[in-house]
Order: sequence, then C-alpha cells, then structure tokens
Amino acid sequence: MKKLIQIFILFFTLNFGYSQNVLDLYYVIPDVYVGNLSESERRNLISNRELNVNDSHFESRFNLKKGYLRMESSSAKNKPVDFYIDIKYWTLEDGFLIAVSKTKMDNYNYQQVDFKFLLYKDGKISLVKKGYLDGYSSDFDVFQNNLWNFFLKDGISNSEKEMAKNANIFISFQYGRYDFYLQYSTKYEYWKFNDKIMKYIKAENIDFKFDYNDSKFIQLKNENPNF
Repeated sequence: MKKLIQIFILFFTLNFGYSQNVLDLYYVIPDVYVGNLSESERRNLISNRELNVNDSHFESRFNLKKGYLRMESSSAKNKPVDFYIDIKYWTLEDGFLIAVSKTKMDNYNYQQVDFKFLLYKDGKISLVKKGYLDGYSSDFDVFQNNLWNFFLKDGISNSEKEMAKNANIFISFQYGRYDFYLQYSTKYEYWKFNDKIMKYIKAENIDFKFDYNDSKFIQLKNENPNF
C-alpha cells in the first residue's frame, strides 16, 4: 500500500510539474495573442480539447514534455482550419521565454502573420521587443523582412531578390526537429525556381537551437546537400 502511494505521488508530481510550465503559461498569455480567448475559455479548451465560441470552433493539442501547444480555429468542427497558434517556451534563469506564432489561411494558402516573444517573470508577462534571435523584432513586418537574411545568398540581383521573396517563410515547432525551424516555401511551382532562383537560396529549412549559456537562439549548420 505504501509503495502504491509513493508511485501515485511520483506520477502526480511529474505531471503537475510539466503542466506548471506549459499550460499555466498558456493561461497567462494576454488574450490578444491567443485568438482573443479568455483564460476561462482557454481552460475549457484544454480540458475538453475543443471549444465553440460565437461562430468559431477551436481545438487544442499539446505535448507536455516538449513544452509545446497548438490551438486551431475553424468555422465549424471538421472544417478547414482558418488559423492556428503555436506556443512553445524555454526556461531562463529568472523566468520563461515564450514564443507565440500565428499562421493564417489566406487565398487557400497558409501564411505566417505574426510571431512574438513574451517574457514571464515574477508572476508578470511582458512583450519582448528585441533580442534572443538575430533580426527579431516585436514589429512583425520588421521581423519578417529581417528573416530574408537567413535565406538569401550574397550576389543576388534586386530583380531576383524580389522574385525570391515571392514566397512564404514559416516558423515551425514540428516534433522531432530542433527547438524551431524556418521554412522557405515558394508560391510558384518549384521547377520555375530551380535554375534562376534556388541557387541563391541557402536552404529550404533552417534549424535553430536555444543556447542556454548565452540565452539566445543559434542557427545550426545546414546539412542539405542540395544547397
């Protein structure tokens, strides 16, 4: 009986410990960054895995061990996703760094529309305006423009640069990769880019890992032999 109680306490502690960081951080993020859902609505979304608010249907899934959560919004259950929000965190010495990424359906294509770093410290949450990642800015238009520096090689002409920029850059937290990665996705058929443009693209996916010593993200070496 005593051993059974100890096992129960260990199980409870592990699960409670994970949720302290992942779900509780989700609950304190300002409404504007999470589809304008209130804290109580978010708690219901996590408890039930789905939620209907006005004319929107929300679903959630998360990985407690990896500190990752996704919430999706659509017009109704089993309908195409209108937008999804990814949330991931990293533990700092004096708090938590939270990434909130929003991707939206636009003209039948998904497009990155926002990305923010938030800092949770001493029970308070604040917007990170710059830092932690080269080129990051809380102004998404500025940040999005800076992201091209990761993909475009030197020597590209202005006309080729404009053509290369006719693409989407996604920020993804897909399981099994590093902390996150940038993905370059052209709006044209790939073969149209092959000869003229792709030779100026460093990679289609660029991985990043959080360096806890310097408290910043570092770009990992590209291992794609095609670039």
